[in-house]
Amino acid sequence: MRQSPALKTCSLFAAVLLLASATSASIAQTVQTTILMEEPARWTQEDVTEQQKYITATKESIAAQQESIKNCQILDPTQRPACIALARSTYNEEMAAIRARFKR
Repeated sequence: MRQSPALKTCSLFAAVLLLASATSASIAQTVQTTILMEEPARWTQEDVTEQQKYITATKESIAAQQESIKNCQILDPTQRPACIALARSTYNEEMAAIRARFKR
Protein backbone atom coordinates (compact mmCIF):
# COMPACT_ATOMS: atom_id res chain seq x y z
CA MET A 1 0.00 0.00 0.00
CA ARG A 2 1.50 3.33 -1.04
CA GLN A 3 1.89 6.23 1.31
CA SER A 4 0.50 9.48 -0.01
CA PRO A 5 2.89 12.45 -0.29
CA ALA A 6 0.80 14.29 2.30
CA LEU A 7 1.15 11.37 4.74
CA LYS A 8 4.91 11.22 4.13
CA THR A 9 5.12 14.96 4.80
CA CYS A 10 3.08 14.58 7.99
CA SER A 11 5.26 11.67 9.11
CA LEU A 12 8.42 13.62 8.43
CA PHE A 13 7.00 16.68 10.22
CA ALA A 14 6.07 14.56 13.23
CA ALA A 15 9.54 13.03 13.28
CA VAL A 16 11.13 16.48 13.13
CA LEU A 17 8.92 17.69 15.98
CA LEU A 18 9.83 14.64 18.02
CA LEU A 19 13.50 15.22 17.27
CA ALA A 20 13.21 18.87 18.27
CA SER A 21 11.48 18.02 21.51
CA ALA A 22 13.71 15.09 22.41
CA THR A 23 15.70 15.69 25.56
CA SER A 24 17.79 12.56 25.31
CA ALA A 25 20.61 12.25 22.80
CA SER A 26 19.79 8.57 22.29
CA ILE A 27 16.17 9.39 21.35
CA ALA A 28 17.37 12.07 18.94
CA GLN A 29 19.82 9.62 17.38
CA THR A 30 17.11 6.96 17.00
CA VAL A 31 14.75 9.42 15.30
CA GLN A 32 17.50 10.68 13.01
CA THR A 33 18.42 7.12 12.05
CA THR A 34 14.77 6.30 11.36
CA ILE A 35 14.36 9.35 9.12
CA LEU A 36 17.48 8.56 7.07
CA MET A 37 16.64 4.91 6.39
CA GLU A 38 15.25 4.09 2.95
CA GLU A 39 11.92 2.32 2.61
CA PRO A 40 12.06 -1.33 1.58
CA ALA A 41 10.81 -1.98 -1.96
CA ARG A 42 7.90 -4.06 -0.64
CA TRP A 43 6.43 -0.92 0.96
CA THR A 44 5.80 0.62 -2.43
CA GLN A 45 4.23 -2.46 -4.05
CA GLU A 46 0.52 -1.96 -4.43
CA ASP A 47 -1.90 -4.53 -3.07
CA VAL A 48 -3.83 -6.07 -5.95
CA THR A 49 -6.13 -8.73 -4.51
CA GLU A 50 -8.79 -8.33 -1.85
CA GLN A 51 -6.84 -10.79 0.34
CA GLN A 52 -3.70 -8.62 0.11
CA LYS A 53 -5.70 -5.50 0.93
CA TYR A 54 -7.33 -7.23 3.91
CA ILE A 55 -3.96 -8.45 5.25
CA THR A 56 -2.40 -5.00 4.86
CA ALA A 57 -5.33 -3.25 6.56
CA THR A 58 -5.15 -5.75 9.43
CA LYS A 59 -1.39 -5.31 9.83
CA GLU A 60 -1.75 -1.52 9.82
CA SER A 61 -4.44 -1.66 12.49
CA ILE A 62 -2.32 -3.96 14.68
CA ALA A 63 0.73 -1.72 14.24
CA ALA A 64 -1.31 1.38 15.12
CA GLN A 65 -2.59 -0.29 18.29
CA GLN A 66 0.93 -1.34 19.30
CA GLU A 67 2.23 2.17 18.72
CA SER A 68 -0.64 3.69 20.70
CA ILE A 69 -0.04 1.35 23.63
CA LYS A 70 3.69 2.11 23.49
CA ASN A 71 2.89 5.82 23.63
CA CYS A 72 0.66 5.19 26.65
CA GLN A 73 3.68 3.91 28.56
CA ILE A 74 5.18 7.41 28.78
CA LEU A 75 2.10 8.76 30.52
CA ASP A 76 1.58 9.07 34.24
CA PRO A 77 0.75 5.64 35.75
CA THR A 78 -2.71 6.86 36.72
CA GLN A 79 -3.50 7.76 33.08
CA ARG A 80 -2.14 4.58 31.46
CA PRO A 81 -5.16 2.29 31.96
CA ALA A 82 -7.53 4.75 30.29
CA CYS A 83 -5.07 5.34 27.46
CA ILE A 84 -4.58 1.60 26.86
CA ALA A 85 -8.35 1.04 27.01
CA LEU A 86 -8.83 3.75 24.38
CA ALA A 87 -6.14 2.20 22.17
CA ARG A 88 -7.80 -1.21 22.40
CA SER A 89 -11.26 0.25 21.78
CA THR A 90 -9.99 2.08 18.70
CA TYR A 91 -8.36 -1.13 17.47
CA ASN A 92 -11.60 -3.08 17.94
CA GLU A 93 -13.55 -0.43 16.02
CA GLU A 94 -11.00 -0.41 13.20
CA MET A 95 -11.02 -4.22 12.96
CA ALA A 96 -14.83 -4.25 12.88
CA ALA A 97 -14.75 -1.73 10.04
CA ILE A 98 -12.11 -3.79 8.21
CA ARG A 99 -14.13 -6.99 8.60
CA ALA A 100 -17.25 -5.20 7.33
CA ARG A 101 -15.36 -3.69 4.42
CA PHE A 102 -13.98 -7.05 3.34
CA LYS A 103 -17.11 -9.01 4.35
CA ARG A 104 -15.35 -11.28 6.83
